[in-house]
Amino acid sequence: MDQNFGKKVVTGISWQFAERIMASAVTFIVSVILSRILDPSDYGVIAILMVFIAIADVFITASFNTSLIQKKDTDEVDYSSVFWFCLVFSIFVYFILFIAAPFISDFYHHEILRPLLRILGLKVIISSLNSVQRAYVQKNMMFKKFFFSTLIGTLISAAVGIYMAIKGYGPYALVGQTLTNAIIDTIVLWLTIDWHPAVLFDKSRLKPLINFGSKMLAASLLDTIYQNLRTLIIGKVYTTEDLAYYNKGRNLPEMLTTNINSSAGTVLMSAMSNIQDDMVQLKNTLRKSLKLFSLVIMPLMFGLLATARNVIIVLYTEKWLPALPFMIITCLMCSVEAIQVINLQAIKSKGRSDIVLILEVIKKGYGIAILLVTMRMGVLYIALGGLSQTVVALLCNTYPNVKLVNYKYSEQFGDVLPPLICSLIMCGAVYFVGSLISNNLIALIVQVITGVFLYVLLSYFIQRENFNEVLKLLDKFRRR
Repeated sequence: MDQNFGKKVVTGISWQFAERIMASAVTFIVSVILSRILDPSDYGVIAILMVFIAIADVFITASFNTSLIQKKDTDEVDYSSVFWFCLVFSIFVYFILFIAAPFISDFYHHEILRPLLRILGLKVIISSLNSVQRAYVQKNMMFKKFFFSTLIGTLISAAVGIYMAIKGYGPYALVGQTLTNAIIDTIVLWLTIDWHPAVLFDKSRLKPLINFGSKMLAASLLDTIYQNLRTLIIGKVYTTEDLAYYNKGRNLPEMLTTNINSSAGTVLMSAMSNIQDDMVQLKNTLRKSLKLFSLVIMPLMFGLLATARNVIIVLYTEKWLPALPFMIITCLMCSVEAIQVINLQAIKSKGRSDIVLILEVIKKGYGIAILLVTMRMGVLYIALGGLSQTVVALLCNTYPNVKLVNYKYSEQFGDVLPPLICSLIMCGAVYFVGSLISNNLIALIVQVITGVFLYVLLSYFIQRENFNEVLKLLDKFRRR
């Protein structure tokens, strides 16, 4: 791998990790505070709304952003044309949300959904104002910019959310936090990035971007609808409290892995696109990334699985204990998430959006089928159905790279086996230690210390090469 290119990738991943770790820490603390103040039903209401916001956001951020990053010769006309198109289209999407709000409210039998959706829907327009800036940052691997915009936005929005919750605004506190974060993030990006939209628009430039982006949009839209389909069904068939417990169980493991995987996905998509014609270098980058991210994510998830009960009681109080089985299931699902994400970025970097779309149809087709089977059986069975879909998705996302970059199944399994073995041994030991102590707080502290020490020790002997590589990355970031 070229030394300058490798250095750029390491720097990008380092800043992305720093941004995600910082955002996760603040978000986590705020989540703990708000969970103690707000009722589970408040979270259930917002969970329903965020589904529609997430779907609307896909139309603005999922297609052209990826197209701009993947295109080799992007210029000012491309960026500006996409910016103006996204802005106008976001207003149209918000108008649809505004009109649909009463119908959504009636469907779920919650009158408060109407005003909340019309306020929260403004996030779609705000997202359009920074979508191209984000693509520009990713294209040029200027990830340090994300760090500061996220830092400022997360801190200010946290203060707003906590203040509104204390004052008794209920679900409006969560809406206020979300909108404030989006607004501050946009302002900081506009002030710190040297690119700004010009009065330029060329629809002919949009055509090749649409050709690639339309497939990515379809894949992302399918993925977003599918990922939130369980939320929509649980919110309709069961209670908002059931939905809140389901989401709370998912939140912590997904927050940890999503932030890490988004760092990997954002940087690796840019990095792999630059070396898409070099098969050997692309495979080496894919393989090294898979080893390093598995070394980090697997122990996080299996450690959280072993401490889940104490985590919920200590952080959220016993009123959230019904979320325990959902946290355990989500930990198992997220433990292999990095394998899927990294393989998918390699496929995207080769410009094979057609394969991405086919994979999404297969994965989501199975997921919808299993959801239809389990939806009336109970929320727990719905979650277990999601776990089975993760296994199918893992097989689907890894298969194309067997041919595209000659990364065989046996090689992939061999690369993730050492962190898997270390994580399983650590998980069993941590759970056993926790069962010996009755005080939840003390048990959690002892479990965390035991888990960290044991995993580091096992990694040193079982996967020393990967372990040393992580230490080198941390040392490089510390020196920056």
